[in-house]
Amino acid sequence: MKGALPVCADFLAKVGKKPASLQFVECKKVVAYGLAALESSYRVNGAHAAASEAYLVKIAQIPRLRFICCGWDSYPLKPGPRERYGDLHMDGYPYEISMSSGETLEKRWAAIPFFHVRVTVYLEEP
Repeated sequence: MKGALPVCADFLAKVGKKPASLQFVECKKVVAYGLAALESSYRVNGAHAAASEAYLVKIAQIPRLRFICCGWDSYPLKPGPRERYGDLHMDGYPYEISMSSGETLEKRWAAIPFFHVRVTVYLEEP
């Protein structure tokens, strides 16, 4: 059963045990795939990316980061409906979670200035 509509917040702080190196940047209302949504963004220094990836794999089963074309991404091998990124349920709502490096040719994570994490919750259904 769904609770009240979510409001912008540091969504990962609500889960608990968020690594200190995973820094909350902002939360804002967005339109994603044509639907109203809230999106919290985070960043983590490349030297601490492995710990943040492990945390997100544990709490939301995100796919492990893979180097695709021009950067690191948690995009799964076999994408499909609701299988693209990690999924976490809070207050009856599914939160979609992804992690990426942005464009880089760097293979050593510690040399990458920042990785980005996005947590999206949709406020309406298709």
